[in-house]
Amino acid sequence: YKRDDILRHAVVMPPKHIGFVVSQLKGITYGKRCFVKCSTGVTAHLDIKIKKSMKDLEVLSFTQCTDTAGELKKDRNALKQLKSDCELKFYRGNKVEWWNFYFSQVAKRDVYDDLNRHINKELYGSQGRKISVIAIHHQPGAGGSTLAMNALWEFRSKCRCVVITKSQPDWNTANQLMRLYAYQEDDLLQCLPVLALVEDVE
Repeated sequence: YKRDDILRHAVVMPPKHIGFVVSQLKGITYGKRCFVKCSTGVTAHLDIKIKKSMKDLEVLSFTQCTDTAGELKKDRNALKQLKSDCELKFYRGNKVEWWNFYFSQVAKRDVYDDLNRHINKELYGSQGRKISVIAIHHQPGAGGSTLAMNALWEFRSKCRCVVITKSQPDWNTANQLMRLYAYQEDDLLQCLPVLALVEDVE
């Protein structure tokens, strides 16, 4: 390769991101830890203390379910039983879980492609807009929550995804979102967007 070609494809990243890259190349796993995507393309470990301080947010890890499944694969019966239990609960009408998406037990609805395009447009095509709202109008039990969670599951590899479990006054919830937005990033103008699901919030 020529020097100019290498520089053209090089990614400049802060030193703290280099450690994440080395760990990934070595195949180091971290159990049930939470990981989020960074603007440089690497995945950063979300410190457990910081995660717990975000009491209003359920952060969807880039490796959600994957590490636990890896551990359960040592006992094939345990993983098989988990898959069966998750499928049974879902088909009985229980609320969808991340495991249902991991096991591919959720069929994508026709409207999902439209939602996907809409989210992409708002996340990456909005000129200068800091906040965008996408409303999913649906009747209770019609699958609106499942549709929204499906979007978060698919987008967790492109941006930081969360479910807002409750909303506090005095900007507390907004501050938590900003902390997640800026986590392990040096340039706030280059941060990846945060995709947040708001539903049944007090």
